Amino acid sequence: MTGKKTKYGEYIRPVMSDLMKSLRIDVEYIRGDGDYLYYSNEKGEEIGVLDLAGGFGSTILGHNNPEIKALIKKQLERGVPLHAQGSLRESAGRLAEMLSKVFPGKEKRVTFFTNSGTEAVECAMKHAELNRMNRMLEIGKSLYRNYREMKEYYRMHSTVRLPKEYREKGFDSLEGDILMQTRLLDQMQPIFICAERSFHGKTTGAVRITGNPLYREAFARLSGIDVKFVEFNNLRELEKTINECFFTIKKIAVENSEIKIVEERHLNLTAFVLEPIQGEGGIRLANHSYIHGIEQLKKKYGFEWIIDEIQCGMGRTGKMFAISHYNIDMDEADYVLLSKSLGGGTHKVGAMMVRESIHDQRFGLLHTSTFAEDSP
Repeated sequence: MTGKKTKYGEYIRPVMSDLMKSLRIDVEYIRGDGDYLYYSNEKGEEIGVLDLAGGFGSTILGHNNPEIKALIKKQLERGVPLHAQGSLRESAGRLAEMLSKVFPGKEKRVTFFTNSGTEAVECAMKHAELNRMNRMLEIGKSLYRNYREMKEYYRMHSTVRLPKEYREKGFDSLEGDILMQTRLLDQMQPIFICAERSFHGKTTGAVRITGNPLYREAFARLSGIDVKFVEFNNLRELEKTINECFFTIKKIAVENSEIKIVEERHLNLTAFVLEPIQGEGGIRLANHSYIHGIEQLKKKYGFEWIIDEIQCGMGRTGKMFAISHYNIDMDEADYVLLSKSLGGGTHKVGAMMVRESIHDQRFGLLHTSTFAEDSP
């Protein structure tokens, strides 16, 4: 409402600044208290404004919560180091333990802290992809074992009958085709299934799985991720899309003294990503039948499930985790993501909570962050 040229508009986001000016919200707030923000008018008077934006979900405890302020002040006065990267950061460990215990599942959670919500999404995507690559590696190893075993068998039984299509080509051609499949495994793209109208962030990976094409299309060439968007609350379309992610490999087997080609079906799906309540998508709730259906599909097909509670978690639905309202087996949720109000309205922090049984212990070395585990 100032109409004046600002440093924010000049040096940071000129288009956004002009938009706020046209909406008459081009003010600089000088103070926050509880649910109110305050700015100074032309007379120097403080004007209070009810904050219905709530920091996009970051200020569920209000602005400058007095208990949090007192704790921060206490830590600073004690001289607790903010940056002690080469050490055991027990304050982060205690928070991770608390999150694991408060989550309504039986299985322990390993938590990776991040600097934002979109980084929590990226963290889960990376871990899920590491697990997918581990699965592809195991399939490749099984192909190589099959090749070695059948090569030795054929050496000892060279008169055995080959499959019809290889009787002229010979066994060398057959075993070459079996081994060639390992190269195809390396070339398979990561696949994510996500909901239309979803929002998961604007960093390179997260924006790729975000439903709004306005954010996504300009940066599509930066990522090799294959994303399949499905209609929210449409279980049938989800199952159909999962089935499209299966591929077949061929192995050699001996049956009735004859070499045959047998097929194995495998799933190439890094993860299915879902917000229990879509925020930017229009405050759309997942149906109970949809969530329970996903639980059954997961048991049937064995994919990894990422639940994004960055907007809807931290008590905003009356429970700490929005997924708790659906009364499913919480241990079917492989990854749970938090941020926003996890920082108490003062700190930029996110969390990726992964089930201990699928956690790859190498990930703590592969994925690190300078600031993510800092003490407040």
